[in-house]
Amino acid sequence: MPRKRKLKEREREILWIVHKHGGETTERVVAEEMKMEMGWARVYLTRLGKADLLDVDRAGRVKLRWKGRHELGVPEPRPAIPRPKTGQSVFMPDEGGSATIEAIKTLWRRR
Repeated sequence: MPRKRKLKEREREILWIVHKHGGETTERVVAEEMKMEMGWARVYLTRLGKADLLDVDRAGRVKLRWKGRHELGVPEPRPAIPRPKTGQSVFMPDEGGSATIEAIKTLWRRR
């Protein structure tokens, strides 16, 4: 297993830029915010991609991966769970079937 290398300051700045833009951006945005040429931005982004910190595609889109978020110490965003409407049937695997919201609230009050 290869030894983990320490990130350079500029690489960490690039990770923060991508995170600041919601975890997804483009090479051009990174180059403009870092005030560097596109070629150098691609070099850094490719290096971060090989370290599995970013996903970089051929179209120039950049996406922060789990490992990159972990490196920055930023928690993974949780997907929004839609709340069922009152009276709507909900599947409850631990209770053995489906129940309405009122029944679920009653079960939680008993605990």
